[in-house]
Amino acid sequence: MYVNARSAFSSFSSADIIPESQLNRIRIKECGEPLVELNSSRIIVCKTARRTKFDGDDKLYAREGVRQRLEMVCDILPSGLMLKIFDAYRPYEFQKALFDEEYEKDKESESQ
Repeated sequence: MYVNARSAFSSFSSADIIPESQLNRIRIKECGEPLVELNSSRIIVCKTARRTKFDGDDKLYAREGVRQRLEMVCDILPSGLMLKIFDAYRPYEFQKALFDEEYEKDKESESQ
């Protein structure tokens, strides 16, 4: 089934946006599913330079269930095609650095 991302998000309204004061109170709960390396011969890992510099290696990790579903996708790909993954699980520190950088950019653009 093909889903147009633009139409999928067009149904959101400002009422769907969680205010920052409430967003910061949402607790993150670890699901306990193990992280595994995405190292399949059918999956090409292509990390960004920024992510590689942060991690110090060229490996990507995902939850075991995610890896299994990616392998299922590979099973139905036409012969000769592979998946190319640019990003997967992000450590908290990396996600926070990305968020903080984007937040500062937004603040700067609003003040101009």
